[in-house]
Amino acid sequence: YQGCTATTAVIWRVQGVRYLQCANVGDSSAFLSRDGKAVPLTVDHKLSEATETKRLLSENVVLEEGQTRIGGLAVSRALGDH
Repeated sequence: YQGCTATTAVIWRVQGVRYLQCANVGDSSAFLSRDGKAVPLTVDHKLSEATETKRLLSENVVLEEGQTRIGGLAVSRALGDH
């Protein structure tokens, strides 16, 4: 009944142009340092994120007002959880 979170980044070059693509699941995050400032590249999958709450409600998941966990987990998406 355990799972994990993950973040991945892929960098590639096409005709001298560099590309970066990031993906995450759960609350692991990716940031890019630009001019000494952190730029978020991913969004955590938690109920505190409005987009994640909206996604769950659209899938008919019943959520209580102020709920912060699903099945005891602090994340709304994870790898390997039951």
